[in-house]
Order: sequence, then structure tokens, then C-alpha cells
Amino acid sequence: MQVVLDRTGCIPLWRQIFAEIRRNIVNGMLGAEYRLPSSRELSEELGVSRNVVMESYDQLLAEGYVYSRSGAGTYVCAGLQAEYKVSAAADSRESAAKKKYRISFRTGIPDLSMVPVTKWLKAYKNVMHEAPDKVFDYGQPEGTLELRQALAAYLGRVRGTAAGPENIIITNGAAQAFNLLAAATAPEDYLLCENPLSCGLLFTLEKSGRKIETVPVDEQGIKTEMLPSQAPRLIFTTPSHQFPTGSVLPAARRNELIKYAESHDAYIVEDDYDSEFRYSGNPISSMQAMHPQRVIYVGTFAKTLLPAVRLGFMLVPDALRHQLLAAKYASDISSALPEQLTLAELIRSGAYAAHIGKMRKLYREKRNLLVAALEEHFPGSVQIAGDSAGLHLMCSFRGISIDDNMLERIENAGIQVETVSRHAIGAEQKGKYANALLFGYGNTPREDIGKGIEVVAKILKSR
Repeated sequence: MQVVLDRTGCIPLWRQIFAEIRRNIVNGMLGAEYRLPSSRELSEELGVSRNVVMESYDQLLAEGYVYSRSGAGTYVCAGLQAEYKVSAAADSRESAAKKKYRISFRTGIPDLSMVPVTKWLKAYKNVMHEAPDKVFDYGQPEGTLELRQALAAYLGRVRGTAAGPENIIITNGAAQAFNLLAAATAPEDYLLCENPLSCGLLFTLEKSGRKIETVPVDEQGIKTEMLPSQAPRLIFTTPSHQFPTGSVLPAARRNELIKYAESHDAYIVEDDYDSEFRYSGNPISSMQAMHPQRVIYVGTFAKTLLPAVRLGFMLVPDALRHQLLAAKYASDISSALPEQLTLAELIRSGAYAAHIGKMRKLYREKRNLLVAALEEHFPGSVQIAGDSAGLHLMCSFRGISIDDNMLERIENAGIQVETVSRHAIGAEQKGKYANALLFGYGNTPREDIGKGIEVVAKILKSR
């Protein structure tokens, strides 16, 4: 039995002994009916008082890890090892989450060094200083009126949306919005998605238990000519900057998609995750403005401010408002009120728009550095897509098939990058993107962009 104690820490010794013995039990080192050392024996072995060991044994007994036989000792209970065994897949996920990268091209992350902390704290202080007592109570599921009014005005001005405060529901990020939408469908309904699509969105929708079907995308987004005859309840799309390919859905296809949804009593979920950052001209207009009663517009502040502020929003049609408000209330009652009021203050004051303008210039510079590095190291052999907007771009490498060995070598070199095929469903679609990589640059320091591409180029060209 392995028991390691930290005598300098703040955790009581009895709890450390309890935790160590429990760990030995659940990982299978101590099997059923194993007799633990007596409290006297273990106290002498560990150099602690007997009372400390007895307290840890009492806790193990109380929680059902062990049982005692009068005059015969303390024994491990049966049926614990298999129940608590951690799978190899879970170990792998945990290991990947802890892995440190020298240079990261992770997608979907803004520049965390540029978070407007001072402005946020100032607005938060003003809000809390002037806040009435009701701010410390539970909020309404739709969110504060102040934030919904500020958002309605801002989105109408910048994204061309058509919705008043009464059609806005504040959520804990876009992920909750997708979860609420899927949960609000009937068990017999199915969901239609683009292929490829965000792994995060796919994970959320799969957890709803609804059947999922897909439609492939091309250089102009979702292929509307391939929409199924049996209509889904919800159609998830990223029309302004398709993820991961970066394509923009043209007006004709948008119109076809809306007509399809209207004729089949389906709703379109417009995921507008990063279109504020467009580097030539103004942001692409929202689909929601074309048909506010058939398109559900979903947005988030994770890309424009920081992921840690778990605030997002939905612009919902009148017919779905009460159903989604009930789902939001059942989920968590409401999103945090102080953060909502702080964000409303930043939007009203113009600080939010100013921050986006500042970040758009920075991301354009990073985008340019990334494109230049790719063209330098892959002259004439790289096709870049999706670089007109957002925080990532897609690269297809002619004459290069990217296999697991290459990816492992890139990772071992300390570079974080992901494949497009990871986001594709089905062998055919995965094969279509077998030679393509995604490079996120939002949170990549400018000085690391060229260095990272140089390492990737050496590995991809080494065969």
C-alpha cells in the first residue's frame, strides 16, 4: 500500500491518509477483502499519531470503502475497482489538455494579452457602485433589459439584424444557446448541420440525443441543392464565415435556404461566431435580417472579448420565445447580472466597439504575417481559404498527404495545429480534407507565427 504524505501542506494528515488509501482502492492496487494494517501498525510506519490513522479509517468506513470485523481488522469492500477505473480514452484526453505547446495555432481564441481589463474593471466598479439591490437577486431568464437594449442597437447598426430587446435571450455563451435550441426540439425531430463543422457544436448537439444529418459545403458554403426532402427542425449554419473552411454563403444560397426552411416549417440557426473581424470592407450582413421569424441568430463575446466571460445571446423568432425562455429558466434561471450590466455599459459607452476596431487591426497584421510565412515556405503549393475574416484560415497543401506520423512530429516539436478532417463527418468528407490544416492566429504572438510555420514546413516537406 502506497501512502505519500505532504507534511508542509495545509491538508490535514488524516485526510491525506484517507485520500491515499482510497486511491489505492479505486485504482485496483488494494483488492476486495484486502486487510488494511492496524491503526497502530500504520501510525508507526507513517510516523503519525494513532488518532490520525483512526480518523482516516473512520472516514473510509463512513463512505463505504472498507468494513470492519470485530476483533479481526479492517477490510476493503468489494465492487469498487471496476466502478472507478478511469478509461484509457479519458487518460488520453486529460494528457492532451495538460500538454504545453511552444507555439500554438489553436483556433477560436482571441489575443488574451489584449483583454481590456482596465475598462472592464472600471465599468464593473461603476455598475456595482450604482447597482440597486435587485442586482444581487436572481435575474430574469431573458437577461437584463440594459444589455438586451444595448445589443439590439449595436447588432442592428453593425450586423444589420432586425430584432428588438424582447427578441433577445442572454445565454452563458453560444454553447448554451445551441444546447437550449436542441433541447427545445421534439424527440422525433432531427438536426441538420454543415459538413465539416465545429467539433464543439457537434459535441453539444450529440449530447441532446437528437439525430444529426449533414450537408457538405463547397467554396460557397452549404450546398443548398443537397438539402434533404425530409425537413429537419433546425438547420445549423455559419454563413458569414463558414467553420472551418471560411467560405461565405452568397445571397442566392441564403435565399434558397430560407425558402426551404419556410416551406418545411424549419428554423435556421445562424452561428455568427467571429464575423466582426473582417479585413476587407464591412462585415457580411446577417441572414437574420432576411427573415427574422425563420432565422435564429446566435452570437458570443468569447471571440471579441475573452472566453472566460461566459456570455452569449440569441435573437429568436416570436413563435419560439416562450419555449426557449422556459428552457433557459430550467437550465440555470439566468446568466450573471453584474457581468451583463458591465457588458451593457461597455457597449453603450462605445468602449466595446473601440476594442473590436483595435483588435481588427491587430488580427489583420497577424493574418498578413501568417499568409506571408505560408507563401514563403510553401511557394506555389499552398492554397489558402477563409483569410478574409475571422481568427483562423484553412490551408490545403498540394502534393502533401498529412498523416498521423506527421501530426505527431509537429506536436512533438511543440507546435499546436489541427486538421480540417478532424471536423469532418464520414470517410468521404475526411478524405476530401486529408491535406488541409487549420491555423488559428488570434492568440499567437506575432513573433511566433513565422517560427511556427517554419517548423511545420520542415516536417511536411521531409517525406
